[in-house]
Amino acid sequence: MLNKWALWQYAHTMLGAVQTGCFVMAAVGAFYLLTHRDEEYGRIFVRAGVLVGVFAALLQLYPTGDAQCKMISWESVSGF
Repeated sequence: MLNKWALWQYAHTMLGAVQTGCFVMAAVGAFYLLTHRDEEYGRIFVRAGVLVGVFAALLQLYPTGDAQCKMISWESVSGF
């Protein structure tokens, strides 16, 4: 926990896990819609999966991915 990279790496990894869950949820919803089985739930699954997935993707790019990139750039310039 004292590592300066730990917080950004943890957040970045957890957002990746959220995105994976969103893909699975949207895929199950799409399957329900294509097979005309539980279509109401299928619409909810697709909508929620896509919306949360887009939000998680944006958070994964900025601030977590951006902060890691800046830390790498700073490390290479400062020589540590």
